[in-house]
Amino acid sequence: MALIFNRLAQNYIKDGYFPTDEVTQERIFQALSVPNKVASNARMRVFDPCCGEGTALGNLKHVLQTCAAQQIPEDKRHNAEPCESFGIELNRERAQHATQMLDRAIFADVHDVVVSPRSMSLVFLNPPYGFGVSDAAGTGSTADQTNSKAERLERTFLKKCAPLLVQGGVMVFIIPFYALDDDMAEYLARNFKR
Repeated sequence: MALIFNRLAQNYIKDGYFPTDEVTQERIFQALSVPNKVASNARMRVFDPCCGEGTALGNLKHVLQTCAAQQIPEDKRHNAEPCESFGIELNRERAQHATQMLDRAIFADVHDVVVSPRSMSLVFLNPPYGFGVSDAAGTGSTADQTNSKAERLERTFLKKCAPLLVQGGVMVFIIPFYALDDDMAEYLARNFKR
């Protein structure tokens, strides 16, 4: 499944920004179902640590709220929305746009923000792709000299964000197939169902 059409990717490649395209969003929305706790008036919290302009998470919130509204009897509905959206974005301009799309969005690095463990019902994770900078950066040492290798960003974000999910929470994890190594596959199989 392609993440973004090639001609669109050229518009964003300069900033390393690859938003989740509409086709991929639709496939994700079709695969999701609203948990019983949302239908029973409990608040669902959705989070995107790399939210960009907030479009994908904003669309997801709308879909979940629509599904929840259909499941809740009209006499039990209240004014509060059954879904709350949170986003973090590293680019100031995109973060500012996300504040208009999401309930709460901040301009920060996800590694500098404290999010309570087991506080999110759904994590929408479309992380940066590739390798991070090793700890030996700037010391004059090479990876061979320190006998270490920089970790893939996809794995770093997965392990950072998975503990944020409530018991039975949903992880939407969008990565290129080639990035799914044995370590990530084992982590996903050990910690998630379906």
